[in-house]
Amino acid sequence: MATTKEVADHLKSNIDWQRFVNLCVSIGDQLNDAQWRFFKAVVFENSMEAYSDGSVEYVGEEGCDLLVTLNGQVVRVEMKYTEHALYTAKGKLPRANSQKITLMNSKGSNTHKSLPANYADFLLVVGVRAAALVSKSTLKQFININGDSIDASIPTNKMEFVFTPDTVTESTVTVLNLREELNEAVRRTLQKVL
Repeated sequence: MATTKEVADHLKSNIDWQRFVNLCVSIGDQLNDAQWRFFKAVVFENSMEAYSDGSVEYVGEEGCDLLVTLNGQVVRVEMKYTEHALYTAKGKLPRANSQKITLMNSKGSNTHKSLPANYADFLLVVGVRAAALVSKSTLKQFININGDSIDASIPTNKMEFVFTPDTVTESTVTVLNLREELNEAVRRTLQKVL
């Protein structure tokens, strides 16, 4: 199994993080409403494949969003996006602990006492100003089991940073109306049904 540092270094050098930051800023808050949040995650997770060199594949499975091929080995990565998860909006140093990250949400009664065995090997915590990776074994030390979810606030010194505010430049904004484009795609699809 690859180490956290090896996987983080691979993600650092094989994903265009500047394009990802530009995407985040370009989308802004247009997918923040409750009914759109799931799709926002799908867009950001897909961007890992689109902005990589082909060594990152989006799979979007329960507990595993990405497959990362590293030296012929495939590792499983779950991705969670929280805008200021690792840095405050203007902070120069990372937070001591990440913001609370919801790892699993049962939308009801949570029966898990720990992370499931099939949960990804690594968690990639991504924000608009930084991303960092933590192994499942380290992550397990910081989980909270709740009535309807499992969450964690992870010490940032236990994580390997993939990008930081110092490694990207000021973002370039592309005017996007993703909500309208998605609605238009739905309308086109509906017209195909006889």
